Amino acid sequence: MAKAPAFQFYPKQFLGDDMVLLMSTESIGAHILLMCIAWQQDPPCSLPDDVEKIRKWTKLGIKSWNKRGKEILSAWRLEDGRWYQDGLLKEHKKQIELRTKRESAANKRWNTPDANALQVQSTSNALHSSSSSSTSLKNKHIRRVFKIPELKEVTDYCQERKNNIDPQAWLDHYTSNGWMVGKVAMKDWKAAIRTWERRNYGGQQGKPAGGVGIPKEYKGDVPVEKVDDARAKLFLAELKARAGADTS
Repeated sequence: MAKAPAFQFYPKQFLGDDMVLLMSTESIGAHILLMCIAWQQDPPCSLPDDVEKIRKWTKLGIKSWNKRGKEILSAWRLEDGRWYQDGLLKEHKKQIELRTKRESAANKRWNTPDANALQVQSTSNALHSSSSSSTSLKNKHIRRVFKIPELKEVTDYCQERKNNIDPQAWLDHYTSNGWMVGKVAMKDWKAAIRTWERRNYGGQQGKPAGGVGIPKEYKGDVPVEKVDDARAKLFLAELKARAGADTS
């Protein structure tokens, strides 16, 4: 059984020891230091019968030890070549009993058929949960990966949907704005094409087949230099080019 790393310090019990109460402040400090050392010794709660070593552990000089040593050791009991501290021994025994009681209760609780089945099921659930979480994270990561489409892919999709969107104009627009949809990075280029369809950017807005769609809000005589949107500039430029062609 592993050693306990700490012990409970009970002020009432500590101050209830007449030997401790009669000590000087310096001796009490040395006594507490020896208790900490003794807790880690083997056997626990004891010190070797080596006065010089004990003195060095207390950090007291020879003169101070000659003056305080007897007082300090008065709270300890010499038995079979070891100095024992009874209050410390009592606390150690209490810890051992409590640990044994808890281990016994745990063994009794888990060494039953139902408990074993529960433990197996809990392990299975934990593994399943871990696997599901891993798959979910993997899928989430995959969804975030965006590949810029080639012109042929855009052309094929537009032909498949039989829309009037100019694939090159569409590709140029999103290339120029860094593949952003508003303020958000594009996640699905096919969805962006369908959005253009719904907004009639490649539909019947006064444009010939194969040209660039012209949104309603940009129809009319608007100076290109006053338009901030890159797509709108493209629309207006084509509109003015067509207008010039019609008058020539």
